[in-house]
Amino acid sequence: MKRRIRRERRLAEISELECCVIRVAPDAGAFCWQRQFEARGHTVKVIVPQGVKPFVKRRKNGQNDAEAICTALMLPNRKFVPVTSEEQQDIHTPLCEPQGRR
Repeated sequence: MKRRIRRERRLAEISELECCVIRVAPDAGAFCWQRQFEARGHTVKVIVPQGVKPFVKRRKNGQNDAEAICTALMLPNRKFVPVTSEEQQDIHTPLCEPQGRR
């Protein structure tokens, strides 16, 4: 899928897809999204940031980040972050709100 999805429509759009594997780069909200996507039947893999960083272009934006993730995922020996529970994430992140920005 190569189209822009607004943050407020993300869950609705993902819910309409057939169950698939979704791969994301880790950030503060990645694990919250992971739990919500998995609750809707999808499999979510969070790639390690060191695997994505070499492929990020100069201007940092969502499209360039998505391209870097896709490029990193084509490599044969990619590594993923283990699943993080809500309790584990609360130790590192004080607030987990995927519906709105902080």
